[in-house]
Amino acid sequence: MSRGRLPASITERSMLERLTSLPGVAYSEMPAGVLIDSSYLPGTLHKDPADRIIIATARAQGLTILTRDQKILDYAEQGHVNALRC
Repeated sequence: MSRGRLPASITERSMLERLTSLPGVAYSEMPAGVLIDSSYLPGTLHKDPADRIIIATARAQGLTILTRDQKILDYAEQGHVNALRC
């Protein structure tokens, strides 16, 4: 949103507060092991630390990533994480 890529009628903080008030939506702890794992992911992946943390978190918690990011989708095709195109 700060880069103007996602126009919205509410602030980021308001959006986060609304999202986290929904049933089944909660903050996830960031264990140190996930951060370490993000530096040692298998296969071929770019160096973006945020993407690597998202992927390592999904792998650790058995989650599926919902994304338009082609690099993450390509990585999922390698079989290292579950991802769906949105």
